[in-house]
Formats: sequence, structure tokens, C-alpha cells
Amino acid sequence: MPKHYDLEAAARYWGQERLKHRDELAVVLSLRETKEVNQAYDTWESSLVVETLGGVRGRKVVDLACGVGRITVPLARAGARVLALDNAPGMLERAESHVRRAGMAKSVQFALGPAWSIPVPDRSQDGVVCVGLLEHLPPAEQIRVLKEVDRVLKKGGSLATVLNNPHSILLQAPTDNRFRKGHQFPNGYYCALVDRKKLLGTLGRHFRVEPVGTNLFYSLLRFAFRAEGTAKDIALRRRAFKVATELDLRFRLKGLADEVLTDHTFFRARKLR
Repeated sequence: MPKHYDLEAAARYWGQERLKHRDELAVVLSLRETKEVNQAYDTWESSLVVETLGGVRGRKVVDLACGVGRITVPLARAGARVLALDNAPGMLERAESHVRRAGMAKSVQFALGPAWSIPVPDRSQDGVVCVGLLEHLPPAEQIRVLKEVDRVLKKGGSLATVLNNPHSILLQAPTDNRFRKGHQFPNGYYCALVDRKKLLGTLGRHFRVEPVGTNLFYSLLRFAFRAEGTAKDIALRRRAFKVATELDLRFRLKGLADEVLTDHTFFRARKLR
């Protein structure tokens, strides 16, 4: 295992190895989960991104670690002027293809590089999206990303981000992601439960941070189907996850259950100065 985070190895993993999979939602979300699980998560997260950033028409928004462009396209369709940044050339090529097919090429610029080096001036952006990224970076790099977000956002600008839950008994279960070990594997993959308290504390210095919602119903259903080893009926699974997503979007915060059972919490951080 490398002592330091190997950016090139990560780019090869995400931009080559992952892209061998035909299901592009699985490529950027979870290779292990079934299609309807990834679709449910994508609907929950992308819906909250657009809502959290508010009226983005004509505004500058950075999509960090844009992957295949699953958030880039909705942002562009909502009228944002998007900078899509990714460290993996293969991901950028795929994202650019999706953006062109969506007819949004004039609204999106693409840049190659790590999320802690955004090629824009200080205080020049209205919004930043950082989802599906921090859990795939070591703690030091996570902090570098948040500091860079602070640098590029205007006063009053917003960060939309998702943090996984280090207290979740479901994410800590042996049946969950066996590669979520907090170190980088030889192929470049890194995944971990984040130190949410530390990350929110870092943001809290210059941002007003508030939780927007959690995916508790999705989390419970995902784990239940896996634990039982049943649910072979694809139509049933699809309907079940559709309902779970609707419930998570309707009932945003669920109290104590969120602390111990939910997979992810969506946060809005508004820059104060």
C-alpha cells in the first residue's frame, strides 16, 4: 500500500478500470448494488443538489469530481454555467459525451485535475457541488478540497455536499463494502467512512452549515434486501426503492434514527465572508 495518496493510480482506476462496467451509474456510485438501488440514490442526491443551490440560471457552478456527468447535466439544464472538473481523463471524456448528447455543450466547460486545484480565480463561483468524492480521499486531501472550495466561492455562495455516516451500524456491517478500509489499494481505489465532525468543523469556520436531508428509508431498504437475500422480483425492488426515495425527499431529517442508521446526510454550506 502506498504511504501517500497516489493521484495517478486513482485516475487510472476511475478513468479506466471503473469505466469497463457497462452501467454508468454503477461506475460512479456502487459496483456492488443493483441498478434500482443506484437509481434511487442518484434521484435523491441530484434532486437535492439542484434544490440546495437554488436558482442557478446564469450562475457559475463547479462540479467537483464530475465523473460521467450525472450531476453536470442536470445543473446545465437548470441554467447553470458549469465547470466540470475531474482527475480522470476517461471520466471527463464520458462526461463530455453525455453533455453533448444532452445539448448542453455551450453551458459546460471541462477541466482535468484534482479537486483541490480548481482552475478559477478567488471568490469567482456562485456554487460548488462536492458529492461522491470525500469518502474516496484520505483526510488530508479532504481538508485540501474544502479549503479550495472556500477559496473559489463568493460571499453568499453555496456548497452542496454529501457525507457518509461514520456512526451508521449499517455501513459498519461486515456485509457492506469490504473495501471501505481507509487506505489506498494497489489499483488506486480508496474508500472510508469520513470524520464528519472534523469536516463540518472545518467548514464551520467560514460557512453556515446545515443538514438538508438524509436517505434513511433508502438505507434501511438497501440493507434489508441484502440481508435477507431475497427480493428477486426486479419490479418489486424498483417500486420499493422509488417509494423509499420519495419518503426521503419528503421527510428530510428523522432525528436519532439518522445518527445510527442512515447511510448519508446532505449538507448545505453557505459562505459567510
